[in-house]
This record gives sequence, structure tokens and C-alpha cells, in this order.
Amino acid sequence: MKKIAYITGKTPFDFGEEFILTEMLALKKLGTNIVIIPRDRSNRIFHKTAEPLLRDTLSIPWFDLKIAIEFLKYIVIHPFSFFDI
Repeated sequence: MKKIAYITGKTPFDFGEEFILTEMLALKKLGTNIVIIPRDRSNRIFHKTAEPLLRDTLSIPWFDLKIAIEFLKYIVIHPFSFFDI
């Protein structure tokens, strides 16, 4: 089964990318798994047709301390690999 990821500005939470809703809903109807990753998230949806997409939406924070620590550890342990020296 195919899976498609959409990285959006705000969809399904705000205006500006309404054009993509039709495509997302059509793909879901065909049985395609989709995941939506909005850059900015709010607690409201802008249109009732976007409501079914909420369960396919991930909320990922811009900054995660655990990820930052692991990233810094990798740089310290593997500097030549990271900087391609």
C-alpha cells in the first residue's frame, strides 16, 4: 500500500493551501495512506472538509531537546564524518 507524506505550511489548520484538500481526500478515498506534517499548527481547522484529515496529521515540534543532544553527540563522536573532512 502506498503512503504519501505532505509537508505543508498550515494545512489542515489554516487558509492558504485549500487547493490540496481535494487531492488529499481523493487519495484517502482510493485507500492511500497519507500523513500530513504542518509547519504551523493551531487548534482550529479552517474548513469542515478538512476535518477527516486531522487523524492523519502529525504535530512535530520545531525544536526537540533530545534530538539536539543526539545531534551534538554525533558531531563530537564523528566530526570527520559529519563535516566530510
